[in-house]
Amino acid sequence: MRNNQPVTQNEYRFPEHQRLISSTDKRGHIQYVNEAFIEVSGFTRDELIGQPHNIVRHPDMPPAVYQNMWQTISKGKPWMGLVKNRRKNGDFYWVSAYVTPIFEGNAICGYESVRVLPTEAQKQRADTVYKRLRNGHAPFSALQFAQYYAKQLMPIWLPALLGMLAVFFIAGWPAALTLLITALV
Repeated sequence: MRNNQPVTQNEYRFPEHQRLISSTDKRGHIQYVNEAFIEVSGFTRDELIGQPHNIVRHPDMPPAVYQNMWQTISKGKPWMGLVKNRRKNGDFYWVSAYVTPIFEGNAICGYESVRVLPTEAQKQRADTVYKRLRNGHAPFSALQFAQYYAKQLMPIWLPALLGMLAVFFIAGWPAALTLLITALV
């Protein structure tokens, strides 16, 4: 994996209205960049065209993110995610990237990416997940998974729990136990 150095701890923030656009060939070599991409990356158009897109890769980005992106887009599907990029001078900038395959007929001939400014909360979440990945951990802890699924399943388990409590207080524990066993079978 390309490890662009040096890096600074200075974040470059671009205006919310800007859209950073680039397109690449099938191998990921840059074919087109808009003016906003040039400005934010700090490279000139001549330095970018023909280069692998990872010229802006920041070393803090875990390889797994790019593996997931390439697996997705090489199947002809769009990919979306947060990416921390490196400017030419070593500063960094965050983008919310939407990458789509470009087709000629039924064959992928390249890729296009449109990037926008993510929110501070999105950057913080991504930074936390990417640190976990770089340290060899799963993207989320077991507790975070449990909290997520508890929240997702709340519309199911909360009414069931309240119903069980109602049966218990109205008809007693044998009826509540019978209801529970019936529900599990």
